[in-house]
Amino acid sequence: MRGGVRSAGESFVYHTPATPVAGRMPVCTQFKTVWSSNASKTYMCSSQGKLLCFIIDFGTGFTCFENISKNVLWKYKFSQLKGSSDDGKTRVKLLFQNSDTKQIEMKELEFADLTAVLHCIHSFVAAKVAAVDPLFIDSQSFARKYMYSS
Repeated sequence: MRGGVRSAGESFVYHTPATPVAGRMPVCTQFKTVWSSNASKTYMCSSQGKLLCFIIDFGTGFTCFENISKNVLWKYKFSQLKGSSDDGKTRVKLLFQNSDTKQIEMKELEFADLTAVLHCIHSFVAAKVAAVDPLFIDSQSFARKYMYSS
């Protein structure tokens, strides 16, 4: 495992021999967490017998692509996630609303460490909500004023 700084203040940890290059998809390997930064996390998973990579990115949302060809299979914003369920072991079903048709689309994925993936999704969604909640933002401003005034 190696780490470093990708850009101003953004650190990453990756578990592959390849160095992440800006604008390129991370390489999925046998490890559960392949690449992470302050703003995104990539996990290896499978669906319908295919080896896939699943990215949770604070700015863009969810992306799933084929591990070998790097073809993007689907991409959704956080706001399009309408629900989820899991079997408590390895499988999760994510329900997204298609922005064009308004239909709900189900994506079923299997992970080696489902708990870590669910924790990451929850953390990113909570951070997104906190970032747009005026009461939360005001409370943080008040806390900062209090901390710096003493």
